[in-house]
Amino acid sequence: MTRRDHDQEPSNGTASEAELVRTVVSLANSRGGSLRVPRALAAREIERLVAEFAAPPVLGIECVPCEGGVEVLVRESEHKPHVFTRPAGPVEREGESEDEGAGEDSGVEPFQDTWSPGQIWVRRGERNVPASSEDLEQMIRERVSDLLSELSGTVRKPGFPLHLTDSEGIAVHLSTEADALEVSADMNRAYPHTATALGMLFEKSTNWAAAAIAVLGLKRDPETWLGIQNLRGTVSVEKYSERAAERIREQLARDAAWNPYAEWRRMREQGRSFRSAASTSMSPRAEGPRPMDPRPVDGGKA
Repeated sequence: MTRRDHDQEPSNGTASEAELVRTVVSLANSRGGSLRVPRALAAREIERLVAEFAAPPVLGIECVPCEGGVEVLVRESEHKPHVFTRPAGPVEREGESEDEGAGEDSGVEPFQDTWSPGQIWVRRGERNVPASSEDLEQMIRERVSDLLSELSGTVRKPGFPLHLTDSEGIAVHLSTEADALEVSADMNRAYPHTATALGMLFEKSTNWAAAAIAVLGLKRDPETWLGIQNLRGTVSVEKYSERAAERIREQLARDAAWNPYAEWRRMREQGRSFRSAASTSMSPRAEGPRPMDPRPVDGGKA
C-alpha cells in the first residue's frame, strides 16, 4: 500500500489514510455516515485499502466529488462486526524502495498507532472508539434477529423444505421473557406481487398476467404462490413471489411475442375434451377425477 505525498494530517473533517480506514470501519460497525477526504479517491480504492486491515470487507462505499476532494458515504453494514486483522504499520512512499529502510529520509512513514489486531471500532458521536461489551452485544443481537427473521419467513412459506443434517446449529425456543428477541415474518416481502402487480410489471393487463400464471403453473406452487385465507377458510388473496416474476421474464426472453391467452385457450379446450371423453367411458353412478380448471383467478388487490 502506498501513501501519497499529498496526504494531510486530519483537520476540519479531512482524513489521512489511517484515519480513513479507522473511520470507515467505525461507521460500518455503527449506523453509517460520511466523511470528507481532501483528495480524489474512488470507492473501490477505499474498499481495497480498508480490506488490507479489516475483515470482512466493507462494501457499498460511495464517493461523491466535492470541493477539494470527495465525500465518502458509508452504509451501516449487514456483515458487521468488521474486525481489524493487522496493525496500522509503515507504508512506503511512491518511488522509494522497500530496501531503504525506515530512516528519516527513507520515504517510509508509520501510520499513527490507532488500533490493534482483533479490535472492533465503532462511531460514537463524532469520535471513533473501541467497541464496548454493550456495543458487541447489540451487534450480535441484531445479527441473530435478522437471521431468525429470515428463518421465520422461510418456515411460514407453504411446503417449506426441511433438511436433515448432522451439522450443529443454533438452538432456539419460544420465550415470553421481556428481553427475548422478537421475530416477525414479512410475507409481503417474500410474496410482493398480485396478478395485477405482475401485469403492471410487464406493462400488461391483469388478465394477461392471470393467463401467464395459469400457463406457467405458478399457482399452488409454494415457490411462486401464497394463498391467504379469510375467516371462512377460503383463499381470498393470492400473492406471488419474485421467482414468479422471474419465470414470466424468462418466458418473454425466449419469446418476446409470447401470447399466454392462446395457450390458455388450448389448455381449456383440452380440459373440455378430457371431461367429454371421461363422461362417455364412466358409469352414470361413478364419479371420476375432474381435471383442474386452468382458469386463473386473481383474488388479490393491486
